[in-house]
Parts: sequence; C-alpha cells; structure tokens
Amino acid sequence: MIVLSVLLFVFGAAVLVTGLLGLTGKLPGNRWVGLRIPEVRKSREMWTTAHRIVGPFWTGAGVALLVGGLVSLEGGWLWAVAAVLFLGGLGLIGTGAANAAHIMAQIDHQKALGAEQTRAAAGCCSSGSSASAASTASATSAASSTTDAGLVIPPVSRSAGDAATDSCGGSCDDCGACDHDDAGTPTTSGTVPLDLEAARRAMAARDGE
Repeated sequence: MIVLSVLLFVFGAAVLVTGLLGLTGKLPGNRWVGLRIPEVRKSREMWTTAHRIVGPFWTGAGVALLVGGLVSLEGGWLWAVAAVLFLGGLGLIGTGAANAAHIMAQIDHQKALGAEQTRAAAGCCSSGSSASAASTASATSAASSTTDAGLVIPPVSRSAGDAATDSCGGSCDDCGACDHDDAGTPTTSGTVPLDLEAARRAMAARDGE
C-alpha cells in the first residue's frame, strides 16, 4: 500500500508542477507533457494560451492528488478519502483539458475565418487592379488613334453607374477595400474614359466630307 501512496504522491506532484508552469505561461513546448490537440501545437502563442486556460484546473488536481497520497499513508478507512481525492483530481484534469480544447478550437476557427477574408479582399483588389490597367490601356490606345486622325474629343463625365466602380475593378461593396474621400464618394485615378461612340461618329462625318 505504501507503493500506491508514493505513486499517487509523485503523480500529484507532476500534475501540480505542470499546472503551475502552464498557469504562468512557462511550460516549454514538448511532445510528452501538456495538451495533445492539433490547435494547441500550431504555434507558441496557441500553446501558451491553452495552458493558461488549463493551468488552474491542473493545479487544483495536483493539490487533490498530493493530499490523497498523504492521506493514504495513514491506511485504514482513509483510503476511501484518498480514492475520492484521486477521482476528483482526475475529473479536474479532464474538465480542464476539455474546456481548453473547446476554447482553442473556437480561437483557431476565428483565425482561419480572418485569414480567408484577408485573402479574399487581396484577391479582389488584385484582379480589379489588372482590369483597371487593361481598361486604361484600351482608352489610351483609342485616344491615340483619334488624335492621329486629327480629331479632338472632349472628356466625358462619368455616369452614376460608372461611379459605383473604382480602382478595385468592381463595386465597393464587392471588394471592401476601396478608397473613398471624406464625402463617401469613391476616389478614382488615371485616364477619364472616352466616348468611343462619339469618336466613331466624328470620324464618319469627317470621311463623308
């Protein structure tokens, strides 16, 4: 029976030390001691956060196991008390681990959502920038051809539909990363689009003359 008391005491001391190290954020990363769930082992930050959560539970479990080990040394009916303390310690260990695993799964899910939203916004603006560059190049080419023909075409103001788009190449609601001025109007840069239909009519009129 002494052997069981010693084993219970040693186990309680190990749990207590692990709980205290986790509670203070000083438990080093390792593959033997601590929570063994994928979310916790993704980064040092996740490891520390998880063991700060589980630390109070494991510290209490270690104390219960130590007391159980000491009580069991007296023998007799006190073994019943030691058994209750042992079961209570195991319950605290399991409850703390389950609580930490649940919280860390939520944190990891929120981080994954944030990363995906960031990638989506970056992809929207990247594709929008390419479309805007192609549109600008096309307008510049058209302006050059009409100038070579001897025509001067005045710039055309943007319509309400055009104003709904900006440098992202789509609506501001679609991209969510567009620039706006103080009045809430999307800001634009680059060449003002030309009225190509007016250019064609002007060239046709010139040819007719």
